Amino acid sequence: MAAENGHSSGNGNERLDRIERVVELVAMNQLAIQEQHEQDFKKLMTWQVLMQDKVEKLSARVDATTANVDASTAKIDRQAELQAGLIQRIDKLVIAIGELIRSNRPPQTSAS
Repeated sequence: MAAENGHSSGNGNERLDRIERVVELVAMNQLAIQEQHEQDFKKLMTWQVLMQDKVEKLSARVDATTANVDASTAKIDRQAELQAGLIQRIDKLVIAIGELIRSNRPPQTSAS
């Protein structure tokens, strides 16, 4: 019976050793996973800060571009107004020249 107990206690120790190794491997694996998650989190936070900076710069550029487009639109509108006024003045000048030519026409003589 002592031999059986010794044999059984040897098997128990081996079994306990295997369980301890498995628990150690699980713990080491968990630490490795946790370290990887921490590294990934740090990278993510770094990228978030960089992206936020890029978004702010892009937003500023969009605002500047919008201001330029608005200024250009105002200039184009003003140019269109000036052009419309110029066309009206040219039309009046053409009419005035036509009237001047008709009023200063020498009398036509008939060739009879």
